This record gives sequence, C-alpha cells and structure tokens, in this order.
Amino acid sequence: MYRKSCWETVGGYDENMKKGFEDWEFWLAITKLGWNYKIEEEFLFYYRKAKQSMLVDTINNHFEANKAYIVKKHKELYIDDFDNCMTVMFHEQNATRISLTKIKKSTAYKIARTITKPIRVIKKLLKISST
Repeated sequence: MYRKSCWETVGGYDENMKKGFEDWEFWLAITKLGWNYKIEEEFLFYYRKAKQSMLVDTINNHFEANKAYIVKKHKELYIDDFDNCMTVMFHEQNATRISLTKIKKSTAYKIARTITKPIRVIKKLLKISST
C-alpha cells in the first residue's frame, strides 16, 4: 500500500514497462524522491501463481530486458549501493555456474551429448572444408 500523493509525485507506474516489473520500478522511483517505506513481513493476502501466467511469462522471457531498463533508469541508486550490487551479481553468477555443473553431470545431458556427437563432428568437418 502507498499514499495517493506518493503515486502522484512519481507519476504512477512507468508506462514503458509493458512486460512487467512496473511495481519494482515504482518503488525505486519513490525511493529516489525521498519517500520511506516499510516491507510488511506478514502475509496480507495469498497470491496464486499458475504454471502459465503473466508473471511466469515475464520472468522467463522479459526478466533481463526489464532489469536492464530499470538499472539504466535508476543507475544512481545502483552506483550508490555498488558493493551490494556486486555481491548480488556474484551470487547470481555462482548459482548459475552451480546449476550448469549439475546439468552437465546429469545422465540426461550425457546421453544427449553422446547422441548428438556425430552431428557436431559433421558440422565441424563441413566448416573446415568450406574454409
């Protein structure tokens, strides 16, 4: 929840945020203008997520573009909190590396690599012969 005057001061949600995360951008905008807020830890309502939903689509298909837009728009906030931003970035990078390692060690991945090896060899030979 937020005050109507808070909404009016920042001009509401950024209409360029057509693919979601407009609320994240809104909270950053009010922070820049000096508004204070408190995160309520108590659950005040239940949010049901379906397997096929706008939120799932946004996360799967638009997360990086939305994040880039928000960081560029509010870069001074990220610069001011550079150390924390780097900590988060390195944490995400490490989590990605761990996930990739798990995938590469999986039986399904090893089987797929074995099955597709002849195709990779043929592609490599075709590249060599065309140069």
